[in-house]
Amino acid sequence: MLEKIRLLRERVEAKAASISTESELDTYRINFLVRKGLIACLFDELNAVPASEKPTVGKQLNELRQRAQSLFDEKAATLKSKPTVSPTLDPSLPGRR
Repeated sequence: MLEKIRLLRERVEAKAASISTESELDTYRINFLVRKGLIACLFDELNAVPASEKPTVGKQLNELRQRAQSLFDEKAATLKSKPTVSPTLDPSLPGRR
């Protein structure tokens, strides 16, 4: 189970690093952070973990979820702060006929 968490953490980090648009950010959220996402599926598998390992595995899962959420928040803030390029009107140009 710890190996699955490690692999998913690497996948979350790599996916977050490649986000450059709002649609990619939304795809990231859907894949990892929603109720039926990959991280939530690992929480469902927590029932199968032996009782002696549950505290360790649970802690790792919580850290993974928090890390994924913080990466999402950082990327959302970065994308909102990017200036959007909009066509500007140049009144000195001649009009179209």
